Amino acid sequence: MTLILVLFGLGVTIGNLVGGKLADWKLMPSIIVSLILLIAVLLLFTITSEFKVPAVLTIFVWGIISFILVPTLQYRTMNMAHEAPTLASTLSHSAFNIGNAGGAALGGLAIELTHLQLVPLFAAAVTFIGLIITIMSDQSDRRTKRT
Repeated sequence: MTLILVLFGLGVTIGNLVGGKLADWKLMPSIIVSLILLIAVLLLFTITSEFKVPAVLTIFVWGIISFILVPTLQYRTMNMAHEAPTLASTLSHSAFNIGNAGGAALGGLAIELTHLQLVPLFAAAVTFIGLIITIMSDQSDRRTKRT
């Protein structure tokens, strides 16, 4: 278990570094693609969780992709709140913590209602909702910039 946590932590670190670069390069496409990849990894984990090595590799990739989102979402928040960046930064971290708590609650509910192996499916569904909201937000921004 320690090795798995170390590999996940390494993936998180890589994801954070890559996410910072992607945020500077192409912000919204990076967020959208990362969400799509996260959905794919979560769905893949429903299969690989049965096998030790594939499960560990999937967890490593999961760490990378999920933490690509952290700096990209933070950068988006800072761009949108140019008049109050400190407040936006604080609220962004609060939102991440609320998301962590909500995710844990939904995961617990998924385990209670179904089976442990279906938790990644619930996570993929929640991520899909986030993807739809992100696409809608991006489209709204594009319409606003045109007018």
